Amino acid sequence: MFIYLKYISKFFVKYAIMKLKLWKGCCRVKLLILCEKNSARQTFEKALNGRSGVHSIVTPNDEYYLTNASGHLLELADPEDQVSEDKKDYYKTWDLQNIPWDYTDFTWKKIPIRSNNRSTELLNKIKQDARDKDGIVIATDNDPSGEGDVLGWEILEYINWTKKVYRIKFEDSEKSILHGLEHPKEIVNRNTDGAYLKGLSRQRFDYLSMQYSRVAKIKSKEMGYDYGTPKAGRLKSLILGIVGRQWAAINGYVKKPFYEARYKDNSNHEYARKFEEGDTFRHTGKVHAEQEVQNLSDDVPKVLESKRKTARPPLLLDLSGMASLVQKKGYGTDTIEKVYQNMYQDGYVSYPRTADKKFSQVQFDELLPLADEIATVVGVSTALLTHKELRSTHKVEACEHGPNRPGQKVPSSLKELETKYGKVGVEIYTTLAKSFLAILCEDYVYDVRIATLENHPEYISKFNMPVELNFRKFLNPLSEEQLYPRDFGTTASSFVFSGSNKKPSKPNSTFIFKYLIKNDVGTGATRLSTLNDLVRDKRSDGRPLQPMLLVSKGVYSLTPLGQVEYALLSGCFLSNPKATRVLQDAMAEVETNPSEEKLNKIYDIFSEMFSNDFVTMQKNSQNLKDVLGDVKPEALVSSSKDSNTRQIMYEGRSGHYKVTYSQKGRFSHKFTKSEINALEQGKKIMFDVSRKTTTGKSYKQTITGKLAWQKFTNKQGEVIEYLGFKADDSNRKAKDGKFYPRVFRGHEITDADAEILENGRNLTIPVITLNNGEQNSNAVVKLVDGSGKYKKIEIVEWGKRI
Repeated sequence: MFIYLKYISKFFVKYAIMKLKLWKGCCRVKLLILCEKNSARQTFEKALNGRSGVHSIVTPNDEYYLTNASGHLLELADPEDQVSEDKKDYYKTWDLQNIPWDYTDFTWKKIPIRSNNRSTELLNKIKQDARDKDGIVIATDNDPSGEGDVLGWEILEYINWTKKVYRIKFEDSEKSILHGLEHPKEIVNRNTDGAYLKGLSRQRFDYLSMQYSRVAKIKSKEMGYDYGTPKAGRLKSLILGIVGRQWAAINGYVKKPFYEARYKDNSNHEYARKFEEGDTFRHTGKVHAEQEVQNLSDDVPKVLESKRKTARPPLLLDLSGMASLVQKKGYGTDTIEKVYQNMYQDGYVSYPRTADKKFSQVQFDELLPLADEIATVVGVSTALLTHKELRSTHKVEACEHGPNRPGQKVPSSLKELETKYGKVGVEIYTTLAKSFLAILCEDYVYDVRIATLENHPEYISKFNMPVELNFRKFLNPLSEEQLYPRDFGTTASSFVFSGSNKKPSKPNSTFIFKYLIKNDVGTGATRLSTLNDLVRDKRSDGRPLQPMLLVSKGVYSLTPLGQVEYALLSGCFLSNPKATRVLQDAMAEVETNPSEEKLNKIYDIFSEMFSNDFVTMQKNSQNLKDVLGDVKPEALVSSSKDSNTRQIMYEGRSGHYKVTYSQKGRFSHKFTKSEINALEQGKKIMFDVSRKTTTGKSYKQTITGKLAWQKFTNKQGEVIEYLGFKADDSNRKAKDGKFYPRVFRGHEITDADAEILENGRNLTIPVITLNNGEQNSNAVVKLVDGSGKYKKIEIVEWGKRI
């Protein structure tokens, strides 16, 4: 009996396996492959030979259809739309009493991106494409931060997808795409998907960081520095801090000259002692150094050693490194970023948002056959490309995208690129090409030559003597002096060397990116895009933005709004690179052990950080005047949405005034830019308006006045104080009680002028304006009786035409 049952069991197992194989061979699964953007979908089309078709993915004969998003299509809704009805006002109101937020109140609802008109359209199309499919393959970018996973999952959640979900990992190449499709990973529950939760944790951390912007806006406005709403965030605030601190160091720099005795030989090599803090041979006064030099006799150079060394080609570039080099040629980083994206979509360069600086062997092997063609285009001798093996220093076993490098499409010439993208496209391609070609060259070989002096061995000189240039022929080429250095001389004489403490360098993109790289903050692409965001003064739809940074000749400085954020967040954890390191460590834990518990730890980290920074920001706000100086009226923004008003600090108080002056039914005048500038500096202005007499005759009236704090009583009897233009009386009152014009032909009658006229004397006016708009100089006028209670000013001599 037992043997019989055993036989039956084996039979059913074999039958089940046979049926499974049969199902796999004949049943097709309909799959929708979701790409991140249109250009990625086109690459998939090439790899699969069509936008739809049959390919082995989950089963040997799956039907697939390609669709695409356009980057992120969804964003987190505003805080007031994340909470229950009874809490909406609490989160909508910008009030310190409503901070900090309680993240447990949030539903983390997402909505189509409001600034992207196509978001809803694309979401509806993806939903339509998915309607008859059995599964969706998330084929978005493999970002180290998990952003690609979030991008895919949020779309699936929005379209209420409940069927199978697969994730594939791939590099940029068609070969890698096909390999990825052969190894899809089914994800049963997104809440246990480490990459997704990692990206989600970063996204929610940054969302909660909006509280910093609210605090900064409230406190700066409260202190009179209402320059706008700061864009606080981990990377943004850190960059502003880098720029702010560097300018503080530059402005606080005090030159401290020093003098010391050195030797120079007849080949112009200098010999110096090694200086350490506390050494007495470095003098603050030149006299002491001169005395020391007088006691030093001439000497003879003596070669100590000549040591052969080699230098490997540097690692390849990331996007920020490439942008720094191209920016030095006079191009804006915003332009560089946009043009690179277009070149990527056309296949000339590789994926932009990579964090890699090394190759996988597959990526290297894929690009190697194109090396000679690329070299010819950028003018590098193919004879130099003799190192065809990937160095271990430039190799990783596996990576997501590989470094920024030339793409699979090689232009026929640089002219082809210039025609399509302008000269900046040529610089981008040439920079990437030479960075790649350098690793196909042999190492740079040079001798380090070191010499001393026979009677003064404490004096040392050294220089590098090139032996084999190899990649240095075109990458970081040597100067003429470095290429052909003279060897050490035969005699050396002492002299007084003058130097000083080093002045802090100005913050350019290289300086900023170097700091971020050193502290491992951001990828090359995020560094570049964030820097550009801080400089940008317009949205994609043309609407104005308030920049936080200005850039001039490649050097960055803080705008008034940037200065406010820098001052308020000084000493805050958010603007410290440690914040990113702590977040990265916590995100790594979320990815390794995905769970709600690990995700909640992100919130706890933020809460602890913000509670401390909240106190710091409030303390910093009390010192804004000491840090920022007087309020800049021109930087203030109107709190009103009415473009007819401007908000400024005036006579130590904040207020807004109308930029028009009118008398109902009589005239209306809108202040010009120069008039606004004068008014906000407390100066008096003068302008003409057209008036009509009771008989309908037109005439010009000149009005003078300035801004002033004024009062009126409303219907409820309350006295309201406001800021506005206050016109002077149009007439002056003479000693006899009669009135005469305050302004005559563009000249305001001053008290001194009035004294002359009212005493019956003639007045010389430097400049008068004629009816035709021309001007005369040194006209002579007098005051004469007019009709009734008025006098008039009469011209005695017209003066000379100017």
